[in-house]
This record gives sequence, structure tokens and C-alpha cells, in this order.
Amino acid sequence: MGTEKSVIRKSSPRDRRIFFSQGGKQVGGKKRKIKSCLGQVTLSHKQGKKLKLRDKTQLSPGLEKCCLRLSAQNSDQKTAENLKTLMGIEEGHSSLHRLVQKIKLPAAEAQKSVSAASIDGGKIGVRSPETGKGEWRDYKAVS
Repeated sequence: MGTEKSVIRKSSPRDRRIFFSQGGKQVGGKKRKIKSCLGQVTLSHKQGKKLKLRDKTQLSPGLEKCCLRLSAQNSDQKTAENLKTLMGIEEGHSSLHRLVQKIKLPAAEAQKSVSAASIDGGKIGVRSPETGKGEWRDYKAVS
């Protein structure tokens, strides 16, 4: 009960009406569980509409944004591991991949036109002076 009182004091009047019913009344409607940055939250259909949650989504908009930022920097598997480590929230790598695939990104527009580009690469044998053993290394060049 103490946690609920601190949340009520810190939240705005609008948020209090969304999350806490007046006079201990039950909020009607079908219940829905979503994952948020604070953990799993149970909301009614009306609460979801007031918070502008999309239908059939299990992640809050804030958590979606965090997942997309992590996915932009890592593979889906690493994103799932980082999400578990940083926030304590388990989400499968395939779910994160589907989340990324749903996002529509606008086509990139170049600020300058490119007249030419070249890419080259190959293998080179490198021999160690101490051991005398050699190994093949790849090289790449872009201009």
C-alpha cells in the first residue's frame, strides 16, 4: 500500500484516473497484460485506449523504443541479452526481430551526389618472423 501512495503522489491527476479507480470500484472491461519498463502491468481496455496503446501489442511504447534503440546497435540475440541485463525484462530475439521488421523507415536521401565508388579486396600471406609460420589475412579497400 505504501508504494501505491508514493506513485499516487508523484503522478499527475490524469494518470491517477487512468491507473487507480475511485472508491475502490473495479474497473470493467477485459484485462490486458503489457510489458513496460517498470515490469508487467495489467490494464483494462479503457485504460489502454486512454494511454493510446495499439491493439494486439504486448509492449509499452517506451519499452518498444528501448528495444528498437538496442536493436539498431546489435544483433537480435545480443539485444535480447542486453535487455535482460539492463532492465531485467526477458523478450525473445525473434519477437525483437518482428518488432524491427514492423517499423517503416523512410528511404534515405543523399545530401551530395556520388560520381564514383570502388571496392577492392583480397588475401595476403603474412609470415611471423619469430615462428616462421605464415597465415592468410583478408584486406579490403573502399574509396
